[in-house]
Amino acid sequence: MALCHLSHSVNAPFLVFTYACVLLFGNVALPLSYRRSVLFTSVCVAIGGTSTLAHSGLDPTVRIFAVLLFASSAAYMVLATYRMEEGERRNFLHTLREKLAVEALAEHNSLLRRLSETDGLTGIGNRRSFDVALSRLWREHATSGGAIGLIIFDIDHFKRLNDTLGHLAGDQCLQAVARCLDRCIGPGTSILARYGGEEFAVILPYADGRLASTIAERLRAAVAAEVISLDLPSPTASLSVTVSGGFIVTTTDEVEGPAGLVAAADEALYQAKRMGRNRVRQGSPQDEGRCVVGA
Repeated sequence: MALCHLSHSVNAPFLVFTYACVLLFGNVALPLSYRRSVLFTSVCVAIGGTSTLAHSGLDPTVRIFAVLLFASSAAYMVLATYRMEEGERRNFLHTLREKLAVEALAEHNSLLRRLSETDGLTGIGNRRSFDVALSRLWREHATSGGAIGLIIFDIDHFKRLNDTLGHLAGDQCLQAVARCLDRCIGPGTSILARYGGEEFAVILPYADGRLASTIAERLRAAVAAEVISLDLPSPTASLSVTVSGGFIVTTTDEVEGPAGLVAAADEALYQAKRMGRNRVRQGSPQDEGRCVVGA
């Protein structure tokens, strides 16, 4: 606009039409947000329109045409900025919705995975989680060469308890024993799971025979000292139970895979039962091949 007023060229007045480039630059090249675009465009139209109407070198018809050109260009620019910003908002919301959907799906899958690896009655790991954890640790120890320990506990005379007090009492007994074992193990690397029925398993990722023996005996004593309160319409308001346990500590090259480790610990468990129950006994890798009849 300054060049248009200061230039003495006969074509200088027509430079007012290039003023639309300023609108194009501000609204497209930058670009501005919708609110800033409205403010910027309004100021530009006001300055450009006032300057054009005040220019004495332009025919009145050309002045009006130039002002209408500025106004229409400004309207198109503002509309384009609005649609651009609306599109960005829509894309953002769409991306956010997809992100939330992915996070919700991941959380749902994580919940399903936890549920699939949790025993519904006792709230500790189930047989599936035990198998997965033992297989993973077995592979790790096969590489590192370290020893791995396993303890298997069985509630003594559990069938008699079920037959005498009912399955509801049996369920409460299982829950109480699971809580006791979980509380005594505490946070750490040891993994507790319900192996099946009235049996519980504890995986000791890094242990020696003395440590495994100490842990097994501590857990056995804790269960024996536990008084289980029964929420039953029965004269028996509480009871005490004992567990027998078998454990083994070995390296991966001494037994035939995780199944051999379980078989050796299971044999030690039944030896403890045959010796009078309410005790723990250490097994050896040679016990994995023995055929055991439950006691």
